[in-house]
Amino acid sequence: MNLESMVNELVEKTTVGKQIEILQGIMIGLLRNYAVKIKDDLTIYPTDVEVYYYHENNFPDGAVFRHELQRNNFGKLYFHRAGGSLRKDAQFMSLHAGRRIGADICLSNSNDFYFGVLIKKALIKGKEVGLQSQIVGHIIGRDEKAAKNPMTHYEISLLRELEEKSILIQSDDERKNKYVSFGKREGISKNFKDEPLKAHLKLSQ
Repeated sequence: MNLESMVNELVEKTTVGKQIEILQGIMIGLLRNYAVKIKDDLTIYPTDVEVYYYHENNFPDGAVFRHELQRNNFGKLYFHRAGGSLRKDAQFMSLHAGRRIGADICLSNSNDFYFGVLIKKALIKGKEVGLQSQIVGHIIGRDEKAAKNPMTHYEISLLRELEEKSILIQSDDERKNKYVSFGKREGISKNFKDEPLKAHLKLSQ
């Protein structure tokens, strides 16, 4: 079953347990069989993700930003805004200080619910990148030495342009048979904070 079919099944469920089961299945599918293609020479292969799904009646997860780019935007990216702003033109979070920027893969195909998958870790050019802000740094072509510099107008424009593109692709790579484990999302203090809504793909086994 492909990701969109699993999302369609998810929104039909009303019990928390069944929804979490499907959310975990979506994470497994994403980690093993999908990638994010930024451009011809840059593809991101997620290895650690967290799901943020908000359905007002069935799954009102208080940790979801509920930004417009997290709904009815299937297969596209959403980069986190400063202060949790819901405005599309708001400033992005920082690459290095305070609440650091992250990238969500949007899996919502309807205005009825919000659904973003945060990429926490990923394989990029053969190496695992372990911070969500560093992943965004790779996306904009940042040298690690320049990580503390504010984003330039060009880099900001690049992120906004990427949010308009469909970037989710099916992939057949070394991750397809790897073991996936689940755990709690990091830094969550609201409802669903203890639910296993984080998935990690074990590269070495």
